Amino acid sequence: MKSLIRPLSCLLAVAVVLGIGQPSLGQPALTVVHVASNVNDDVTPLLYAQHAHMFEKAGLDVEIAPMNSGSAVTAAVIGGSIDIGKSSILPLVSAHFRKLPIAAVAPGELWLQNSPISALVVSKSAGITSAKDLAGKVVAVQALRDFSEFALRDWVDSMGGDSSALKVIEVPQSAILAALQDGRIVAANMSNPGLATVLASNSANIVGRPDDAIGKHYLLTAWFASTAYIAAHPDIIRKFAEVMSEAARYTNTHHAETVPLTAPFWGIDPNVLSHMPRAEIGDRLDAADLQPVVNLAAKYGVIDKPFDAHELIANTGGGK
Repeated sequence: MKSLIRPLSCLLAVAVVLGIGQPSLGQPALTVVHVASNVNDDVTPLLYAQHAHMFEKAGLDVEIAPMNSGSAVTAAVIGGSIDIGKSSILPLVSAHFRKLPIAAVAPGELWLQNSPISALVVSKSAGITSAKDLAGKVVAVQALRDFSEFALRDWVDSMGGDSSALKVIEVPQSAILAALQDGRIVAANMSNPGLATVLASNSANIVGRPDDAIGKHYLLTAWFASTAYIAAHPDIIRKFAEVMSEAARYTNTHHAETVPLTAPFWGIDPNVLSHMPRAEIGDRLDAADLQPVVNLAAKYGVIDKPFDAHELIANTGGGK
């Protein structure tokens, strides 16, 4: 619980400054939508949409609950405490394969090989220069049996190493810098903004880009809901997806403008945020962008066999 206090307090501070959630006289009541996300760059369109009153104009009052991992968000959505969540694609693939009632409703962050926003960093004092050097070493990921772990394993194996020899542990991104500095880990697979913070400390170097092992262009995260919620509230799902698509198109080309919104939510130095590569957010769901992660899940035994990624997309009129 302690790790959620700071992101939540930052979120509340942003809400106070921006006036989020304050009803306007003469306007119809807004529909409250409970949304959950971990603290990554792909939450930027959501924060911008709140700031620009885009959800309000669509009749929605979006309330955000920060969480540590996509698996936690998935459990909350399935359990009904959250209406719409954001997760890496892997937990969604696993949930769908196990017949759990969820479907993607809007895209999140894209992996683009020519614009990377994640990397495997190693302590400068560890003497590690290749995947083979990681054998027997302790390496951190944001969540075990989630995308960051299997992307790491795929990269190590593809680069001539042995992923089964890794000692992979789960460490929150906010704690990775300290873990590297005190020697509890020698490497970590990270994404921004945590990656930018670690690199700014001059304590670690980039040794590789694990996400490259999976493909040049694919979807890393997505917003999703339970199939029951989608069936009961199709209009809410449609409005949410439309707002997120519009916000993504804007924020993808106005990164500097989003710094004052996103820095407090993440608890990151605005100067670090201003100089780090920013994520490209998708503006529509495309099964071709989901399929590489389905295939990764099958390769490392998360699911028994691949399936057609079209099955992951909710029937809201926005999929392909």
